[in-house]
Amino acid sequence: MSTLHLRQRLVDIAKRDVGRVEISRNRAPWVQKLWSATDYPNGHQDRQPYCSSGMAYCMREWLRDKEVLAALGLTPDMAERWRCKTAAAFGWGDWAQGKISSFAKEKSLRANPNYKPSPSSVQAQTFEANRQVYIINDKKDADERKPRQRLRVGDMMVFDMSHVGVVTNDVGNIISTIEYNTGQSGSRDGEGCFQKQRDRKMARFFVRLMDP
Repeated sequence: MSTLHLRQRLVDIAKRDVGRVEISRNRAPWVQKLWSATDYPNGHQDRQPYCSSGMAYCMREWLRDKEVLAALGLTPDMAERWRCKTAAAFGWGDWAQGKISSFAKEKSLRANPNYKPSPSSVQAQTFEANRQVYIINDKKDADERKPRQRLRVGDMMVFDMSHVGVVTNDVGNIISTIEYNTGQSGSRDGEGCFQKQRDRKMARFFVRLMDP
């Protein structure tokens, strides 16, 4: 069963902020709300770049949807502990790798027919959600002579320039995104939230949050 309608809800949350611009450098009431979703609550006060805080905010709001929680096998409390809170673009890769590793460990344990998951084990409780997290690395795939993978709505595009946005469409080499802290020039430290067209070659990697 396709989860497109659920992944589209993540994009729809980001769309609410499209076209909004800063009042002063990296500051505005709509920017301030983003930082509460991160592990750096003073980011607004410190006028820090907010591309990643924007994605963390969208993910937090998305995980308040009961259907999304059900698809990931999470309770509201577990979702809050599980979600990505990084204020750094490259931190999305660290978060995803942690979930992938946790899934692999739990899968290995479950191969033992005598294994009984502990009700208090975070690793066990987030098993289904962690199973769905995936990193797409075009450079690695090319080196291993694997075909390029098609992106999906809701994937996170992490740029080489230390920037992150959410994928809204994938057409060949051109990726449609919504990005916070960008602008008309397409920089990583712009003046608002905008829809962008990006060359796929700009990506360092992509993070998938949910199965198709």
